[in-house]
Amino acid sequence: MLLLCCRLAYDGALLRRAEAVSLPARREKAAHLASPERRAASLAAGLLLRRGLRLCGLSEEGLRTDPDGRPWLEGNPAFVSLSHSGDYAACVIAKRPVGVDIQRIVPIRERTVRRFCTGEEWDSMAGRPDFMRRSVAHWTLKESYLKASGVSTAGAFAAGFQLDPDGSVQGPDGWEFALCDQVEGYLLAVCRRA
Repeated sequence: MLLLCCRLAYDGALLRRAEAVSLPARREKAAHLASPERRAASLAAGLLLRRGLRLCGLSEEGLRTDPDGRPWLEGNPAFVSLSHSGDYAACVIAKRPVGVDIQRIVPIRERTVRRFCTGEEWDSMAGRPDFMRRSVAHWTLKESYLKASGVSTAGAFAAGFQLDPDGSVQGPDGWEFALCDQVEGYLLAVCRRA
């Protein structure tokens, strides 16, 4: 598995150069985003994908996008996933189904957390001093699981996760999870088929 992550630079000239070297589908997706920051993040994720494919010895020729703009490789020589949030973008490439999500740690309303967490997840974090971080962790894990498994949003929200004190994560059977907090103010989750 190859995981790439980068911090974004919001420079107009750099953004124009990124657009020039981006894959057509990524350029088209970025063109529909309103803010320069979101365009930069989308383009950066696409550039990470191009770099990752080269590092893995894979051709861009088989790269396709689904109707939602998610990338996939024709013939499944590898599985890919992209994410971006705030000032960061991430890409993961693996031989098995894989998903990545990066999220800035920001406050989430309790009402929203209750919608995407199971009752057990809620009970494990309600009233804790690290509630905000744990709620973003659960969101990020569920997003990575959704991307890797292809389950519906409702299916991802119904999936139960347990954050262990040693930093490990327990989730749905048949899947492996990792949660990284090495980028200050962000959490990054990776899910791949076991």
